[in-house]
Amino acid sequence: MFDDYDARLRENGRYFGRETVIGNGNEIIEVFGQDVAVEKRFREESIAENTIESWLHKYDTVITKPLLRVFVCAPEHHTSDAEVIALPFSCAILQAIRSKWHLPSEFLRMLLSTMPIKAKFSIVDSATKSEGVMLRGGRSKDWNYCVATTRCPTTGIVNCFVHGLQADEIKDMKRCLQKSTNFANHIMLLPLILVEWKIHYFAVLLEKRAQYLASVEKETGLIHGAADNDLNPMLSPQQRFARLEEIDFDQITQKLTGLLGTLYFCGMTFQSGLSSLEMIEDSSKGVEELPECFLRRITYLKGLIAGAQDSKRLLEARSQAQVDTVNSLISQRHAETALNENYVMRIMAVVTLIFLPATAVATMFSTSFWNWMPLDENQGNNNIVSDWIWIYFLCSFLLSLVVYLVTYCMHRRKQERRDRRRGATRKASSIPNSNLAANWSHRSGDGLV
Repeated sequence: MFDDYDARLRENGRYFGRETVIGNGNEIIEVFGQDVAVEKRFREESIAENTIESWLHKYDTVITKPLLRVFVCAPEHHTSDAEVIALPFSCAILQAIRSKWHLPSEFLRMLLSTMPIKAKFSIVDSATKSEGVMLRGGRSKDWNYCVATTRCPTTGIVNCFVHGLQADEIKDMKRCLQKSTNFANHIMLLPLILVEWKIHYFAVLLEKRAQYLASVEKETGLIHGAADNDLNPMLSPQQRFARLEEIDFDQITQKLTGLLGTLYFCGMTFQSGLSSLEMIEDSSKGVEELPECFLRRITYLKGLIAGAQDSKRLLEARSQAQVDTVNSLISQRHAETALNENYVMRIMAVVTLIFLPATAVATMFSTSFWNWMPLDENQGNNNIVSDWIWIYFLCSFLLSLVVYLVTYCMHRRKQERRDRRRGATRKASSIPNSNLAANWSHRSGDGLV
């Protein structure tokens, strides 16, 4: 069947030819059996791109063949979970590997995908049939493995292609392979090693995030599992408000957002790892039986995943509690600010109501209330204040009283309308006790006790 998506990827040059650093390029690993000296059973070396095709056909005629051959792509440096990095060789080399090792056309699509993928495949070529598996752990910054493994039907060699690992992760994988040479000819050895590493890495990451969440809980004051012997004294309201002013909510919000994202990603990783383990078990039933140590490790990893999932759910609940706490603290801070502003506005309103009527009256009558002219003894004008000043105070008082009464009546009417709306809502949402009692008595009369 024609694979149009694969054809388009092969035509796109940006997915091929990534430059590699000298001494940090593509590598090959070969593991031999007991017919080779112990010190020579595990061989690893860098390989240039122009020698990859000859290495693929190296053991077509050689009598002493390895049990396992691994092609390890040059290490990557991941800066983003969504970054797709080009392959460290040309499209022609990819085609040569796929043709020699009987890999399916979906192989390139898996290499350049960001999704967790698990697939079994079977390739029939002439009179031979090659079976294998392809696994991708889901793109992440750590242990972003992508592995395809199959057994050559003519030579019996297990061929593995590994892509997406970083330099330190490749070292860990090599060490595990070197210590597991007794099972080098098993097709599921390398997939199980990579799946285990990713599960363990994210299980440890989950434990670190639990400690991280504990620091956030201490900062917000909502400590998970507070005991009776807690040494932290009860804070007074003044101390709580002072402490509330010191909390950096922007930083805490960023921490909680990152924490929740990590928890969800861990959940996806554990679920993907569990399905990968199940596929390894199912695939081995049709290809070759798993050794007892493989089964024991798979059982342990399944138990680890179950425990990690329970821990993840607990951390999610605690994180959500922290989100609610932060929202409550932010609301308290806003309420305190609004209360202070409301207090200031009330003072301003009172001052305005006091001086505004008097100012209005003074504007109209001030010219005749005050005598600013020099005293003139000849005219008998010895008064500085007009005799009609009482009219000013009377008008100011009456106008102020009118303003206060109008303001009070408007506020009272608004409050009554609000109370009526609340009462209607409360009445509509409640069940009358009399009707409830009547219903139960009616049911009791029907013999329902």
